[in-house]
Amino acid sequence: MIEPLKNRVLVQKPEPVKFTESGLSIPEGVENAEPVQEAVILALGKEADNTLSVGDKILFGKREGVPVDAKHCNNEERCLMITDNQIRCTLTDA
Repeated sequence: MIEPLKNRVLVQKPEPVKFTESGLSIPEGVENAEPVQEAVILALGKEADNTLSVGDKILFGKREGVPVDAKHCNNEERCLMITDNQIRCTLTDA
């Protein structure tokens, strides 16, 4: 596993949804139309914002983040490294 340095955050984007709840197929690329992306925090650097914690759901900008090689990230291809100031908000279950 990767240990982020300074204020960096390792996140994993969710698996893209292929069908709506009613069974309609979602064409490839449509999920990328949103201006922000959702992800879950996997690891935090020591200088990352102390209000963040592993497991938090977050939103960040669509063009932000550096892809992380799957072999360094539990063989998941949806991992990115971002900085804590690129995080727009955390999501809570209300």
